[in-house]
Amino acid sequence: MPNEQSLTLEWLLSPFSTKVFFKEYFERRALLIKAKNKKKFSAVLKVEEVDQFLWQQKSRLSSIVSVFNESRAIHPDKYVSQSEYRRWLLDAYENKGTLVINQLDSFCSPAASLRQNLIGGLRAKVSVNAYITSNAAAGFAAHFDRHDVFILQIEGTKKWTVANKPEMLLPCERHAQKQGAPLITFGQDTTCLSLSKGDLLYLPRGLVHRAETENRHSVHITVGVTPCSWSQVAMEMIKAVEDRDVSLRRAAWPSQKMPPFIADLSNLTSSYGGTRADVDDALVAIWRHLIADMEALPDQSANMFNHEDAVATTSVQVRAGMKCLVTTDRKVARIAFPGIGSASRPASIDGPRSLEQAFRFIANTTRSFRVSDLPGPISESAKVVVANRLLREGFLKIVATK
Repeated sequence: MPNEQSLTLEWLLSPFSTKVFFKEYFERRALLIKAKNKKKFSAVLKVEEVDQFLWQQKSRLSSIVSVFNESRAIHPDKYVSQSEYRRWLLDAYENKGTLVINQLDSFCSPAASLRQNLIGGLRAKVSVNAYITSNAAAGFAAHFDRHDVFILQIEGTKKWTVANKPEMLLPCERHAQKQGAPLITFGQDTTCLSLSKGDLLYLPRGLVHRAETENRHSVHITVGVTPCSWSQVAMEMIKAVEDRDVSLRRAAWPSQKMPPFIADLSNLTSSYGGTRADVDDALVAIWRHLIADMEALPDQSANMFNHEDAVATTSVQVRAGMKCLVTTDRKVARIAFPGIGSASRPASIDGPRSLEQAFRFIANTTRSFRVSDLPGPISESAKVVVANRLLREGFLKIVATK
């Protein structure tokens, strides 16, 4: 049995060559290493220790253990005490739930040693979670991760379906899958892999995968690895320049003179990908983040439940104090504003590019206007639809006519 200091990447991959791993597999494709020693990963976690951990942590189980079924988080349908939560977890497991023990390293010494050794060896963020799945169940639907994963099969078997080509090449944190987006489905180019006790599976970030048990339960550990990227190195270099150059710390207002460093950086980017980084686009992105951080106005959400429908002749006006941003790409026009969006995304209305003129008119006008006054190559009925959407979101309000 190895000591905790020897729980390194080399140990994890052995007997596979670490050199070959980095040259042919890391950030490129999946790798399955079949076990020569079925008890290898008991050095990190033994099955009999799982129940012991759950019992020892019973006072904070609800903050440590989550339950999922096909990516859907499962919660008790009524309040349960911490002592009752353990019983509820067992019932959820029996009903095809997957128990996820988060931050296994916070109370499992070997897992903590493995994590620290990998952080030191890979210069990366590392997380260690355990997954316990009953037979004929799947905790998560097909998805890709924004970090690389090493799957250590502790007990039982699990079938993995893995895409041979990434859905997205090396996604980072801002490349999260959109909430409410259609479930990712597999194409024809997939591989089915079966993991048994002692096997190791490596999956690079961006590779779509799905795991399910068949006639046996499964216990596995997932080690998530988020490497430091060169873009992070570049940002740290820019911070160092910022410390020395006060012009980079001045307010980035359009009326202010652009610092020479920013002009040089913008020109330099044209050497990469053939596109010059647009300073105006960067300022728009910052404004979008600021709008996302704004709270809805106190009476804004009331319009979602109690508003009068507009018609073409209805006079409307932007609610006082509202801010917005209009953006476009090749096919879509969008108006974003504070509202009932999410923590990372403001409320918004998307539509065909033909709505751009109407959105910009709404964003720039300071007076009331009739719905039929909206400009652009759109029909009268489309104008009414846009107005009513903005009324429901509380961005517009109806103005009483005298």
